[in-house]
Amino acid sequence: TVGLVVVGLAQTYLQGIAARTLWLIGYRLAFICVVTAVSITVPSRWRGKSMGLLGALTALATVLGSGFSNTMQGLMGWRLSMMGFGLMTLIGAAVMTLGYRGAQAAATPTAARPRRNPFSAFKVPIVWVIPLLGLSNAPGFAATFFVPAVVHGQLHGSAAQASAIIAAAYGVAILANPLCGWLADRFERWWVLAGMCVLMLPACALMSSTNLYVFAGATAALVSLGHASANQIY
Repeated sequence: TVGLVVVGLAQTYLQGIAARTLWLIGYRLAFICVVTAVSITVPSRWRGKSMGLLGALTALATVLGSGFSNTMQGLMGWRLSMMGFGLMTLIGAAVMTLGYRGAQAAATPTAARPRRNPFSAFKVPIVWVIPLLGLSNAPGFAATFFVPAVVHGQLHGSAAQASAIIAAAYGVAILANPLCGWLADRFERWWVLAGMCVLMLPACALMSSTNLYVFAGATAALVSLGHASANQIY
């Protein structure tokens, strides 16, 4: 909330970057909390589908948020829009504070509980591998940033066409996430992830096409598969 509000108040580029950094720290920590909550509450046999549903909702929020933010910017200006998003996060914080309660403490007295090393998780090798596996979505993120420039500079399209391509890509991700989650629960998870990454290779190659429709289809495949793979890795 503080980061979003300060972005709206920023008067210089450095102030904006500092505020955005603060905002993203809060956002990423909240995201990890959501993923952790799903991981420890959902039975293993449904975990892939649950992560797929989480990814689908994230993609849906991206599609809806794009049009919503454009409308807010047109009506209120970008500064008030950022503050408005900050107000929305504050409402979310109030819901979390008032609507959720932690589990009751165990009957064992606090003094009798063994003290845990907070860094013990880093002794598990897979913990160090997960961030590297998360790079499977790097092409999808890159495509999202490069699409407007490519559509304008190489394909001679409009900003509206670039926006439509990105929105369509996340629209496909709404469907791809639950499908990949269902496959991950039904078959060997690592093979499903490997197959998703293999399918991303031709999509990357096809993004060099000078045909707008081929480029759009490759973007949709790359972004949706990258988005789904990142959620399934957790």
